[in-house]
Amino acid sequence: MRDVSMPRAYAPEHWLAWLFAAGAIALATLGVLQGFDVIDFRSGEGLGVQAGDGGAAQNFQDGALLLVPAIISSLLALTLHQVEHHRVSMNREERAGGVRGAEGREYGVSRGEAALWNLEHGLAYIGGLATVVWGALTILVGFDVFDNGNDWRDGLTWGILGIVSGLLTHTLHSVSHHMPAVAAEEAEIRMIVEERVGQAFQRGRLHHESAGAGLTKP
Repeated sequence: MRDVSMPRAYAPEHWLAWLFAAGAIALATLGVLQGFDVIDFRSGEGLGVQAGDGGAAQNFQDGALLLVPAIISSLLALTLHQVEHHRVSMNREERAGGVRGAEGREYGVSRGEAALWNLEHGLAYIGGLATVVWGALTILVGFDVFDNGNDWRDGLTWGILGIVSGLLTHTLHSVSHHMPAVAAEEAEIRMIVEERVGQAFQRGRLHHESAGAGLTKP
């Protein structure tokens, strides 16, 4: 009997995914409302946002400064919600006894694959933190909160960098291909399903033949 579990150290990823998803929904909603001039951040007092001259162009620019971070937050939510590679699948006896396979393999994963898994996963965390920073700068710089004379183009530059960083983070976090045991287990499940389906068809054919034989009796 195989047991599938996820180490506690990686459990927060799932909840962070929900947090980034909620943030993406909030930012997207605000971006649409700002873009259609339903709300106007530049007219608010005490927000630290530089006043604008209004108009459709200004509304679109300000809406984009919120929608791009929404895309970035969505990428991080997608990345952190894919936690299948954290699920450790092994026999209960192997987990209890710490049994290692041949040629230095532990639970079907070679040392080299495990090293790549750890390296890519660590780089994904660094990329994720950088992506959060780029997303925040998109809003802060785009709305010139720092009062440095920046405009929406400067903010979107950081936003595009955040999208690139988010895609790279997602790429590095997709490390399931370094777990041969997962692929082997999927193949085993597929074989079992195909066998069960074949048996069901065989029983159906025999039942149909026996029923047909009964109908042809004089």
